[in-house]
Amino acid sequence: ASVHLRQALVLINQENATGEDIVSLAAYIRQQVISKFGVLLEPEVRFIGTKGEIDAVECIS
Repeated sequence: ASVHLRQALVLINQENATGEDIVSLAAYIRQQVISKFGVLLEPEVRFIGTKGEIDAVECIS
């Protein structure tokens, strides 16, 4: 998983990243933004698992 080169708010799947890889990257980015800028990013995406929708904020916190 990585950040799109032209769209910083877009995470992309590279090299067969798993859903867990993408969630881990989102959590890492969120923490780095909090640390460097004091801004708490709120996810705009919806996470859908095998049992239905998952709270995105809870997932990356």
